[in-house]
Amino acid sequence: MKPKVDGYKAHCWLATHGTESEKYSGQWVAVGENGILAASFSFKDFVKQVEQLDVFMPLITKIPTDEDALYVLRVVPQ
Repeated sequence: MKPKVDGYKAHCWLATHGTESEKYSGQWVAVGENGILAASFSFKDFVKQVEQLDVFMPLITKIPTDEDALYVLRVVPQ
């Protein structure tokens, strides 16, 4: 049985390694307790990568691009 990723530790890693995760801008990423485990621009390819990992339930998210971040800032109600 594959070991389960500690979601809290994975989230903490992502929250404290913003500069390192910037190189994955626009990509789907699987995050483990110690960093990025898989990444791809294509969700279909990403799922294939995640299925091959030796861990269960990594944190999955999409790293926003600079353009995505600007969009989020513009749609916030005033």
